[in-house]
Amino acid sequence: MLDTTIKITDLQVIDAPFSNRKGQLMALFSVATAGMEIKSCALIETTAGDVVVKGPNGKNHKGNAVSVQFIDPALTAAVLKRAHDAYLACTGREVAA
Repeated sequence: MLDTTIKITDLQVIDAPFSNRKGQLMALFSVATAGMEIKSCALIETTAGDVVVKGPNGKNHKGNAVSVQFIDPALTAAVLKRAHDAYLACTGREVAA
């Protein structure tokens, strides 16, 4: 049976300076669910004041873009809640998740 538990397995608080163009990178984290672990996800406060999660992105050996995106709204909301809770536990900073 597939385990769909969602766990934050690592969180690195960044709290980068706020940018009027991109918002603020708050933390990088890893999330485990459905038999996989996704590393280098980002917890971001947008310029509108919302907090969002984004999957990692980069380039392959040929320079082509590669990324992971959260496309299921329920999964996105669950990952956001868990990442926000981990961030709050580490920093004591409440944000609009």
